[in-house]
Amino acid sequence: MNPELIACDITNRTQVKYLLIADSNRHINLRFTHRRPNSSSDISILIIASGNTSVKLDATVVIPPNTPNAKTNLDIKVISSDQTVVTAAPNLEINNNLVQASHSLSTVRLTNDELYYLASRGINGAQAKQLLIDSYLRQFGDAIHL
Repeated sequence: MNPELIACDITNRTQVKYLLIADSNRHINLRFTHRRPNSSSDISILIIASGNTSVKLDATVVIPPNTPNAKTNLDIKVISSDQTVVTAAPNLEINNNLVQASHSLSTVRLTNDELYYLASRGINGAQAKQLLIDSYLRQFGDAIHL
């Protein structure tokens, strides 16, 4: 599986929302490079993986030496089912001491217990799964319209 590379230059204030819905094996490298001093980035990545799949995501924010006072936040959220394997890494490559940077990774696994609970309330399996995923999509942001 060859990785897909997606690169983005950050020159001002940038907000990125990246949604990956995977039902087949994927390997993606995301690279965000700050190009100017005082640039800022707020990067949110949501991965929804289902089925018997393997997903690998490497997300890297690069702050070169010539970009003082850069600010970045990189947040990855993974939603998967019991059969999926997701490997995700939020990386910061900082080459300047005058920066503010943070990163986070959180995971949510849709379990059979959750689906069973919703089924006991009269919601079938497919609807229950979609209801849970829709709730995470709404949290992800207004840029995602269902």
